[in-house]
Amino acid sequence: MNALEHETVWQEMYRRSLDFARKGTFMAGLSAIDIALWDIKGKYFGLPICSLLGGQKSKFIKPYATGLYFTHGGDLMQKLIDEAKIYKNQGFQGTL
Repeated sequence: MNALEHETVWQEMYRRSLDFARKGTFMAGLSAIDIALWDIKGKYFGLPICSLLGGQKSKFIKPYATGLYFTHGGDLMQKLIDEAKIYKNQGFQGTL
């Protein structure tokens, strides 16, 4: 298939997945292919992906930390507090 027609490629991959669970590793793989197709298209046209998606909306993007999960055993509350402090010390102002 033509990688520059990435919407068509994505729809074909998704349509062929009708008989499978659309979650977990499968969706992560589909997502990875989608990102690669955007990258190919951007490199082909010599444009940043934001231009292909309709243009830059902001000059600044405020990053956030994702975490505060996958913690097991011990004092859960203290582990979460310690992890949140790490993100704060790294300069993050919010978490998701």
